[in-house]
Amino acid sequence: ALPSTSDFNLVIKNSSSEQIFTGKVSEWNSGTPLTAGTYSVSASYGEEGVEGFDKPHFAGNTSFDVVGGKTTSVSVPVALANAIVKVVRTEAFNNYYVDSNFKVTTGNGNVINFPKTQTGGAFVDAYRFSVSGTVTSQSGRVSQFNAVDYNSVDAATCYTLKFDVSNVGS
Repeated sequence: ALPSTSDFNLVIKNSSSEQIFTGKVSEWNSGTPLTAGTYSVSASYGEEGVEGFDKPHFAGNTSFDVVGGKTTSVSVPVALANAIVKVVRTEAFNNYYVDSNFKVTTGNGNVINFPKTQTGGAFVDAYRFSVSGTVTSQSGRVSQFNAVDYNSVDAATCYTLKFDVSNVGS
């Protein structure tokens, strides 16, 4: 679910990089007077570098000018600053392997487990990750899936790793 605008954190600075305001959007009083000049505002939600399920990090910034005696409206464009990794197993894969567990190791060294029941995506820092895992066959044999590296990961992108078995039983 997308966060509410009021839950974003704001940092407003003047042209000398002095902080004028820090707090949630919901805490900002739009009637607060600012002296004429140039300002920057950054908006963020979630914590940079925190990875896992339900850990999105949105960020954006812009600058604006305040002219004496006038009201200035400012919109801050924000975007997802981390990437999403999902593990999907086809029905054929789930029918062939009675169990499977994949783990994503992020560039920060965090390990995120994707057991067979996990369907949602995990938020990871957008630069690299690797995936490895184990599968258990119907006969009970456990096999290792060696790490595969993904080194060019982009922010605001969902990487879906789809596992399938081809020609099983045919």
